[in-house]
Amino acid sequence: MNGFYKEWNELEKFHKLTRDCNPLKNEGVKAFLELSKFAKKLKLKVPKHPSYRVRFGSNVHYSWLIKTNKLVKIISEIPNYEPRIKKFFNNDNYFDSLSALYELEMALKFKLQGFEVAFTDEKTLDKKPDIEVKLAGRIFNLEVTSLNNPDQDKEKQEFHLQLMNLMLRHNVEIAGNIIDIPKIMHNNLLQEIENRIVESKEKGEITKIIEEGKLILEIAPNRSTEKLTLTGFHFVNKELKNIEDKVNQVIKDKSGQLNVNQNPGILCIYSGSRTFNIEKLYTKAYDKINPYLQTTPNLSALVLSSYSDFYPSETLNHLASSIGSKTLSVLKSGFGETEQSIIWKNSTAPYELPPEFIESYETFDHQITKIL
Repeated sequence: MNGFYKEWNELEKFHKLTRDCNPLKNEGVKAFLELSKFAKKLKLKVPKHPSYRVRFGSNVHYSWLIKTNKLVKIISEIPNYEPRIKKFFNNDNYFDSLSALYELEMALKFKLQGFEVAFTDEKTLDKKPDIEVKLAGRIFNLEVTSLNNPDQDKEKQEFHLQLMNLMLRHNVEIAGNIIDIPKIMHNNLLQEIENRIVESKEKGEITKIIEEGKLILEIAPNRSTEKLTLTGFHFVNKELKNIEDKVNQVIKDKSGQLNVNQNPGILCIYSGSRTFNIEKLYTKAYDKINPYLQTTPNLSALVLSSYSDFYPSETLNHLASSIGSKTLSVLKSGFGETEQSIIWKNSTAPYELPPEFIESYETFDHQITKIL
């Protein structure tokens, strides 16, 4: 039996045999079995990254399984969807898997609104945008990409994944802030954390770990009556530097894909999970980024997004949703928790960004609610 068949079969058995009083259990198990059948047909593996693996293999995420099953059916109606969904499920590299997820999330925004949307064929060698969508009677090229995470951000992401594995393996709650964890520290620090987890479980008490300038964590065994004072994981950036230069470079690198067939382009850049301060960009970076937009007239809009895959993002301060040519959007993402985006219109573009584009963001939560 192929490995991916065996893993899905084991999870099917788990969900069928699990006994609990969750009112969503029957519908949740049914949704999982349909997802498993779909995955086997396409030879999809159970995702390895903990943010999604835990959802497929747990009986406390039935609402997510129900929603995901419905969204996968909708995605399967989009032309050329298979390479993207395979990349999301089967890629062992966490960052490559997320890049496919961003394309799926973007296409969903327009599919749920009833617009014509298609993933482009990846088999050809020609440069192409990731997605084509018809808005206001015109085809727009959508290129979906992500900022190259600096090594420090990658190290924090990798450390976070290892913490998630410890949390699942020992069945404990862990929350805290991750500031700066060089790769060379990972093994020793993870061993220390695991020792403290064992100690916390033996005592049935919350324990706190503080590494000055590196991290602060709280660990709680499930039988503890105390509550964690911290919530989820937060990546703390000491300083937001050079993001304008990174955005400029991405615009240059992707100009070929944006201009295919002379269609107007929209560049959607994701930063990954909790890796930049969206409010700071919204309020301060526009004057530096706007000139970059104007150097690419065929680029109708630039979208910068921060994506939280598992834990809800912190509540934003009150901001007007639109100021001039920029719009702030906060929505409940399809497969993750929260997506926060800034949409910048390019005033020099010959084809103005259609209102339907921004409406697809603003009404996304409502469209998700309609299908559930």
